[in-house]
Amino acid sequence: MTIHRFKKKCFIVTGAADGIGLATTERLIREGASVAMLDLSEDKLLSAAEKFGEHAQAFTVDIASEEKIKQTFATAIEWLGELNGVVNAAGIVDFGHSHEYPLERWQRVIDVVLTGTFIVNKTAIPYLLKTNGAVVNVASIGGLRGKAWQAAYSAAKGGVLNLTRALACEYVGRIRFNTVAPGQVNNNIAMNSQIQVPPDGISDEEFLSEYGKRVMAPKGGGDSDDIAGVITFLLSDDAAYMEGSTVVVDRATIA
Repeated sequence: MTIHRFKKKCFIVTGAADGIGLATTERLIREGASVAMLDLSEDKLLSAAEKFGEHAQAFTVDIASEEKIKQTFATAIEWLGELNGVVNAAGIVDFGHSHEYPLERWQRVIDVVLTGTFIVNKTAIPYLLKTNGAVVNVASIGGLRGKAWQAAYSAAKGGVLNLTRALACEYVGRIRFNTVAPGQVNNNIAMNSQIQVPPDGISDEEFLSEYGKRVMAPKGGGDSDDIAGVITFLLSDDAAYMEGSTVVVDRATIA
């Protein structure tokens, strides 16, 4: 039996063209919501939104641009009517030796993963104060323990965790802010980020050995829908007493 926790509720989901963002969009719509889908990949986003019909609308935007996010939110909420929740699933990954890592690549990861998350949260807050809404920011176990060859990504995701806690403290009782920290998820983020895995100078064996110990789930990684289920719980009234929480979804990787 399908439940309808989000009947007539309105959400914005970033990174909605595929992966965790798309899986979350699908779950929200299945339970009665309307969703404004935001992503930088226009063709993929339009294709994804098309299957949801009148329940979804696609908006192409770079979350690292505050001006463009403000404009997109205004247009999206004009279509939605109001805003009950936001999911920040947009992100990129990158690999490289830290002592050789170009600053421009560091800055792009920080801009998208951390600053972009702040921009989306900042822009959403005035709308969410009107509805006592909820935000779920997608972090990573990399933000809790770090990942070899991913200093920028680990730093940015660690920032997302503490950003979420800070916002939860500031708006407690008015907007619920929580974080989900996935472990190994079988999705397309590395391919979408157009990066080389493993990085130059690291053999497949060395890479798999390091990530097998620290990142890869002992019984195999999950898929995007496994994370979407936790996100939709955090958005729902079932999680009404959760504010500033980090929910780790990693299948005992860091236990």
